[in-house]
Amino acid sequence: QVDQEVLAAVLLRGTQRDDPKLTRIATRTLDAITSGELWDAHEGGLFRACEGRDWSKPQAGKLLTIHAQALNLLLTASQYLNRSDYADRARAIFQFVHTTFAASEGGFFTSQRTPPGGGTRDASDSLDRAVYPDATAAMASAYVHGASVFGDDSLLEFAVESMDRVLSETYEPGRGVGH
Repeated sequence: QVDQEVLAAVLLRGTQRDDPKLTRIATRTLDAITSGELWDAHEGGLFRACEGRDWSKPQAGKLLTIHAQALNLLLTASQYLNRSDYADRARAIFQFVHTTFAASEGGFFTSQRTPPGGGTRDASDSLDRAVYPDATAAMASAYVHGASVFGDDSLLEFAVESMDRVLSETYEPGRGVGH
């Protein structure tokens, strides 16, 4: 599993200080995420983690927050490093997220179970259909970031729609936003 904050710090520090060692650490990790076994080459999206230190043996299941973190990293890296392959993978993740995790009325489902050993499944039966404010806010933030990078207003519109839904369903005057 990737610590998104640490990797983002390494990426930014490496590019701001023109430090090839830090930049290489960031790109090697991002390359493993986007091209290794963490990426589900059959159905798209990212598995939640890999057991092997060499990014092998992906753990079953996909989490919304992992996708939000990966999107923000890839979008930032595509800009700072001028890497179109990172932008392309971010587009593929947006496509996966929107077709798998996005609720039609706004918001995002939190996770998808994956059968052991992979294989096909009925996506509608494998989703945890809970829509939580924190996970939706994380993905909405990634959608806003994507809208800025790609100039795609549909990403921004769905981010706003998602936050409107979460706030309208969970906000209690005097108590704030619920979980």
